[in-house]
Amino acid sequence: MTQVYGQECLPTILEIHNTYPQFANPNQEIQITTTITVSCISPGYVTRVDIMPAGYTRILTSASGPIAINRVTAPETNGPWSLDIVTSLTDYPYGRVLGIKRDPIIIQVGPSPTSTTQLTTTQYSTTTAKSTFTGPPITSTAIETHTVSGLLLSQDQTIALVAIIFAALFAIAALMLLRVRRSRM
Repeated sequence: MTQVYGQECLPTILEIHNTYPQFANPNQEIQITTTITVSCISPGYVTRVDIMPAGYTRILTSASGPIAINRVTAPETNGPWSLDIVTSLTDYPYGRVLGIKRDPIIIQVGPSPTSTTQLTTTQYSTTTAKSTFTGPPITSTAIETHTVSGLLLSQDQTIALVAIIFAALFAIAALMLLRVRRSRM
């Protein structure tokens, strides 16, 4: 009798395709669709797409699945609107991030300074990025990402770093207070 064992598959992001309008009117709701192709389908792996203002840590909207549809509202002011589309592949529920890709985009809100015509949302831009993750798995308990000087940090890592800094400051202050009290004795 021959035993057959299933080969375990570790998914990786192969391709990301984003579709979004190039132009929007102020306060207009727009749709950003992200199609994610992974190397294999395996239970327990989740793809997630977060839309964030470029340079900020605030997530405007999130969606998950191989085709993630995010809806966001354009700002009230005219001008270029810079967003980051952050796509991640995570081993759920363990939180191991198996792949992450950040795609910056710009959507023109209202008329451009050189245009005086009314904008329509029928024009779309698409970007395709091939991304593979070849390093060891990164352990993380959150998928939310933050751009800090070009580094991607999870929200839990940021909170942990701030907590460590405050703990160190508290310890230094306590030692100084203890030293002052001992010198008075």
